[in-house]
Amino acid sequence: MPLLDRHGLVERRSSRSRRRAQGTALSFGQRPNELWCTDYKGEFLLGNRQYCYPLTVTDHASRFLLTCEALSSTREDYAFTVFERLFQERGLPANIRSDNGVPFASPHALFNLSKLAVWWLHLGIAIERIQPGHPQHNGRHERMHLTLKKEATKPAAAKFLQQQARFDKFMEVFNRQRPHEALDMKCPAEIYQPSPRPYTGLPDIDYPHDKTIVVTENVLERSDSFGWAKARDEEEQTHYRVALVGEKVTPITQLLPGKGQESARQALQQPVIQRLLKWFRKLIVRLASHLRPLVRSRLSLIDLLP
Repeated sequence: MPLLDRHGLVERRSSRSRRRAQGTALSFGQRPNELWCTDYKGEFLLGNRQYCYPLTVTDHASRFLLTCEALSSTREDYAFTVFERLFQERGLPANIRSDNGVPFASPHALFNLSKLAVWWLHLGIAIERIQPGHPQHNGRHERMHLTLKKEATKPAAAKFLQQQARFDKFMEVFNRQRPHEALDMKCPAEIYQPSPRPYTGLPDIDYPHDKTIVVTENVLERSDSFGWAKARDEEEQTHYRVALVGEKVTPITQLLPGKGQESARQALQQPVIQRLLKWFRKLIVRLASHLRPLVRSRLSLIDLLP
């Protein structure tokens, strides 16, 4: 690499600007289920030398510890499972407060929205995020973590099931036997009530039009589940568009009238496709600049694109 650099054959990459995480407005959460707080307590080693990542959720007003799950990582699919079971048992809160870490936020996504956060928004749950580097904005939850660490993780259990048993015992004591001065010496279980908003999964999308079309198959190969989709409406007219199999679409605004390759050529004029083609052209130019044997054929490769 130093030899290539000295001869000017290494192209410097421009640094990509990273969207900095920012906090949001924080609510007071004065009644049960107005605000839930969630976080991962710091990881620790179990007796079998595996790391444990406890995912915890509390109700802000009542201090009720809703769940404490011993997980093997902070993967998003594990968090989905925990929250779905919690929503089924306790209903939906009005707001959820978290930090800006994974899986609650995504540093490279639009507005730092992770899949988990988008799912919450679809369920009608507002998202609150503390300012980076200010854990005191989630102070009640962090104070619970301190008690959890002292009473349930030192020393750590040998395996996940044994550690989960300790967490379950801690939840029972914390919620039903430990009074809180801020609650007039009542236990959290005496204050907390399940949410009146039941969890029923994500609702179907209703389009504000007279009729919809259900995509039946992909007719031009792009991938197993995404591509140019063919659909028939009530008048047995065939339409084409980029869609997922099983997706409901609106023919008035989203479908391209026509059949076969003619419809595909019309679709190439759509703004999204044009942006993809422009990006592909830039990719070819960049590859050609790195590989000298392709420099002479660079123009011919670009001309082959539609």
